[in-house]
Amino acid sequence: MTTAFLLSLEETRWRVGRIDGEEITICELSRLKSEGYDLQAEKLAAILQELDYDNQGVCLGLPNSMVFTGTIDTADLQRKNRRSAMLYRLEEQLPCEAEKLTTDFITNPSGSCLGLAVETDRISEIITELENADVEILSVRSTSLLGLWASLPEASKEDKYILLADGDVIEIFRLSHKKPLSWFSCEASPQQLAECLHALILTDSHGDEQTTVRVLGNLDNKIASEVESLTGIKLEALIIEEAPFSQAIRATKMLTDGQDAGWVDFRRGALAPPNKWEKFSGLLKSACILGVVLMAILISGMYWRSKQYEKIARSNEQQMADEYSRFFPGRLVPINVKTTLQSEYRHMSGIRGGDSGTPQLFSALDTLKQIVGALPPAVRLRILDIRIGATSIFIDGQVRDHSSADTIAQSLKRAGLDVDSPRTENIKAGGVSFTIAGKPKPEKQNASASSGRQIK
Repeated sequence: MTTAFLLSLEETRWRVGRIDGEEITICELSRLKSEGYDLQAEKLAAILQELDYDNQGVCLGLPNSMVFTGTIDTADLQRKNRRSAMLYRLEEQLPCEAEKLTTDFITNPSGSCLGLAVETDRISEIITELENADVEILSVRSTSLLGLWASLPEASKEDKYILLADGDVIEIFRLSHKKPLSWFSCEASPQQLAECLHALILTDSHGDEQTTVRVLGNLDNKIASEVESLTGIKLEALIIEEAPFSQAIRATKMLTDGQDAGWVDFRRGALAPPNKWEKFSGLLKSACILGVVLMAILISGMYWRSKQYEKIARSNEQQMADEYSRFFPGRLVPINVKTTLQSEYRHMSGIRGGDSGTPQLFSALDTLKQIVGALPPAVRLRILDIRIGATSIFIDGQVRDHSSADTIAQSLKRAGLDVDSPRTENIKAGGVSFTIAGKPKPEKQNASASSGRQIK
């Protein structure tokens, strides 16, 4: 079951309210002019401990003397930057600059709005002292608005004026759509209350119809009778068993349960609770900067390393090109020197009849048959030389163009022979000479089959 606490600051006292289930407990602490908020906070913390406070968030209730109010017209305001425009209009009715205030608004479908503001530095000092005394402030509200919020369900939609009597101060609210649209306060004297009601009714006149004001709380009968005779306004009690402060405590329980109550909350802006991670912000920023620096170093190192590899690769390619020019003077250096050199090596191995691998049993005639059968019939060619070894094949011939040599090589590959791309050269008399080197596909034959036999 949720336990909620309300710390209500008043002119001459603090009232501490606790609600546990339906049970309400109220304690009072006198405020001495010689005491600062630090000493008062320590005494409040001691009272909370006696009420079984367990470090949960409490609601700080402010008196009407600390809350500035003003009714502004919002019907012509655009949605864009609407709150800034509302603050600008409210500032015209406030005693100090808006930069020194924390504000909130009670919007209304009627096109008007009740703006409320508190002095930021003054409230911040109270919150700081309470938190230094290990009292966590969940929200900052108006005690009167909390009591009105909890009592309004008992009022009807026709109730336009609510008079809240709680102690030596009387507060009057003008409602629209069951939301406060104006808020006045005065001392609990017949003359001041009559003047305040006259001013309020005149700004909202509706003909000869008698105005009825619903009374919330305990208004002295003598004062009520005298006000009725002075103003002709009917004061009618709103039947609620509990006092407005007890209703405010019940509204505080709604806040603790995660519901909304009281319309406004000044625990925002400059009065918002500090970020729990703020004390780690320096470390987090340093960690982020260090991570960025390390990433930059890593990227720079990888880039430098790639350039080194690229330099080594270019050097090796140049060395292979130089070696190719040394071994084959007068020839153009091919794009892929390595592949060409491998082909030349196979070519030279075929001429020598040598073999770098272990000889396998094979039939030179079968390989010759395989080569001849793989030659494309549509290509006109002339075979000048064929050498077949156990692990090498060398074919030298002539064709009309370079593509015909490629066609022959592809046909040999499809026949199962492992051959390289042909090496071709133009012939002055016309046509193209080609050389194809490779190796046959090994097949198991009888032990009497010849090995390493060449056919020319």
